[in-house]
Amino acid sequence: MTEDGEDSNPNNSFEMIPFSKMRQVVVDVLYHAKRRHTVWGLFEVDVTETRKILAEYKKKHEKSITLTAWMIFVISHALGKYPRMQAIRKGRNKLIIFDDVDINLIVERTIKNKKIPTSYVLRAANRKSLAEINEELYEVKNVKGDNMALETKKSSAGKLNTIANLPGFIRRLIFGYILRRPKLKKKFYGTVGITSVGMFGQGTHGGWPVQITPHNISFALGALGRKPGIIGDKIAIREYLCITVAVDHDLIDGGPGTRFLKKLHTMLESSYGLNELN
Repeated sequence: MTEDGEDSNPNNSFEMIPFSKMRQVVVDVLYHAKRRHTVWGLFEVDVTETRKILAEYKKKHEKSITLTAWMIFVISHALGKYPRMQAIRKGRNKLIIFDDVDINLIVERTIKNKKIPTSYVLRAANRKSLAEINEELYEVKNVKGDNMALETKKSSAGKLNTIANLPGFIRRLIFGYILRRPKLKKKFYGTVGITSVGMFGQGTHGGWPVQITPHNISFALGALGRKPGIIGDKIAIREYLCITVAVDHDLIDGGPGTRFLKKLHTMLESSYGLNELN
């Protein structure tokens, strides 16, 4: 150890990198999110037939439809049938139930040869077709250079960049203000969160992420796993996608939540919407 406290061992090497301002913003949002009375549900969906349909579609068309786009399509359309699930509290005695399902996503973009996760809100997803959602995700992921900079300035993400430059205690006050006001929350964060964690990792076992979220309902798409399943009277190897749903128990009770998840599970396992593909 040297006089200034530095370790003189040459083998004790390390790299120091910045903790970005946007990561600090994430920490501030999680500060408010962890104060929710969140309940998590873990379930899995047989996506064997869905993946076969998507694979066949890819063979016939220049641009494929991703499993992520299809999941967003089904979840948003299920929530469109059960809008109470995305209610946002206003004050002490009121709930705001929006007609549109605005999905908050983390989209990984390549900027200056680096993969950078950025927040994006897919508006009115319950009113869009699978093809429209797939195309929008493709365009958002592949926007580059000046186009992305221009889009960021025009969007709520640009305002988040401005907030990121403020002191921490002011940022937390601002985010607390936004999260308590339904219209502002919808504008900045959407009404529902969907995140994909290791979704395309395959193996003999799946895996469920457990998310912290500022949304009243959010979904985390976990890993794909292969294991035996019962089809009719036979046992066959099937592919299952692990899904975690997080809900704010202050706003969503067990009965309505269970009925919604039962409907969602049925839509997913029946490859909802894929019979319309050509």
